[in-house]
Amino acid sequence: MRWRKRDVRKAGIALAGMLLLLVLIVWVPVSAADAYEVTPGPATSVTATVQASPTADTTMTALQEEKLRQDINQSQHSLHNLFWNGLTAFISALLVVLGGLLGFARWLREQGIGREKRDEDRFQSAIQGLGGNRGQKIGGAVMLRTFLLPGYEKYYSQVFDLAVVNLRTPVEPASEDNPGNDTSDNFEPPNSQLRQALSVLFKEAFPLVREQYIKRKEEQQRAKQRVPLTLAFLKGLFTKMFRWFVRWLVRRQDPDRLSEKRLNLFKSTSLDASDVKLDKTFLYEADLRKAYLRSASLRSVRLEHADFGSANLEGADLEEVDLRGASLEVEKLIKARCLKGVNLSEQNFEGKSFSSPTKVGQGQITLERVQFESAKLSRAQFYQSTLINVNFKGAELEGVNFQSATLTGVDLTGVDLEGVHFEDAILTGVDLTDVRNLYKATWNKAKLKGVKGQNEEQLKTLNKEKGAIIINE
Repeated sequence: MRWRKRDVRKAGIALAGMLLLLVLIVWVPVSAADAYEVTPGPATSVTATVQASPTADTTMTALQEEKLRQDINQSQHSLHNLFWNGLTAFISALLVVLGGLLGFARWLREQGIGREKRDEDRFQSAIQGLGGNRGQKIGGAVMLRTFLLPGYEKYYSQVFDLAVVNLRTPVEPASEDNPGNDTSDNFEPPNSQLRQALSVLFKEAFPLVREQYIKRKEEQQRAKQRVPLTLAFLKGLFTKMFRWFVRWLVRRQDPDRLSEKRLNLFKSTSLDASDVKLDKTFLYEADLRKAYLRSASLRSVRLEHADFGSANLEGADLEEVDLRGASLEVEKLIKARCLKGVNLSEQNFEGKSFSSPTKVGQGQITLERVQFESAKLSRAQFYQSTLINVNFKGAELEGVNFQSATLTGVDLTGVDLEGVHFEDAILTGVDLTDVRNLYKATWNKAKLKGVKGQNEEQLKTLNKEKGAIIINE
């Protein structure tokens, strides 16, 4: 933060000035003492010359020796005084510096208290803005993003709670009388600026609060493993060195390994974001790992390259959601209440199951207008699923299982059907234009009606050689 950087610079300048003053005060007396020590030199030389004179009088020599002893004593006494004077000056300067530092620290403390009070006033003002009219709500939501910056950690949890509470406001569907521009206070149109501002607030606050929760869990774990201070220091040092070595060794292979381990400390229900309304918002690259989004409304949300690892999407409305490049788990995705029009193009679902996890014949999965264009679906399972107007153009379908599935209006244009299983499936209006390896798929007892892209002879071959049942319209 800019104000903290300015305070640090001021503190550094003041401290440097005080230290320089202290050095000058100490250096001047020491220099004077060094100069004073040199002055007796010539007198000693002169005395030696006098003593060497063969014509010197005995009395004069004794007087000179007495005078020399007095000069030496006086010099020693002066040096003694100079030393104590210098020490006194040093202590005085040190007290002045300490007094200045204490005063500066007190000033910083007062500034911090005043700044905290101003921050609290701004936070309260933002909260009040969320309770005002629509313009004030937008301003309050934008202002709250300031409290997600470093230095405002104590506000993170409150900002997240405020975003969730306001995103649970009911969404009024657009109508002829109210085409998405509702002005009431009880409803919020799905494509409003306020909802977008709140969704950005939610997107930025969630990973920060989650990180705080993980750190608290780590502190609790460390508190349970207390050891004597010396052993704790050695253990910590060894642990840091070992972790550094492990990171250096495996970082290129698995950069998220350690973060995933820490993420396991977080419980999704700790940050309840169920029933939030995020319709028609833009949440590109959002980090929503382990988010609790049960029964949330995410209609037409732009979530390209978002991370939904282990997120709870049970009962969520994902109609027309764009999940291209997003990281998600199929087991969680198929628990959503609505998957109409979901864009899963270019995703990697090799070996994943889109079949119902319940008993056979109960609660089969329905995928309507889902986009699997250019997706990797080798060995994926669609057993007993219902697929309506699903797009598989350019997808990899090697070994995909469509047994007993119902495919209506499905687009399989240009795909390779080698190893695909259609046993007992019902295909109505399916587009098989330019498919490859048509006869290498398993068609036993599959019912084909109104199939496109294949002529009558090819369909007869499927009937005779592969056991498919051709139903004429």
